[in-house]
Amino acid sequence: MTMTAEATKTCPHCTRDLPVSAFALRKRGGESRQAWCRDCINETRREAYARRTT
Repeated sequence: MTMTAEATKTCPHCTRDLPVSAFALRKRGGESRQAWCRDCINETRREAYARRTT
C-alpha cells in the first residue's frame, strides 16, 4: 500500500498549513477552494451570530 501526500494550503487567517480538504469548495469556482479553512469560517460565523442575538 502506498501513501500519497495530500496537497496543503495555508489559511491566511490562522496561518496553519492544512490539507486542501480542510478548505470548502467555492460555490462558483469549480475546483477552486475558499481562502479560509473551515474552522476559521465556522468560528467567525459563530461569533457573528452571537453578536446578532445578544
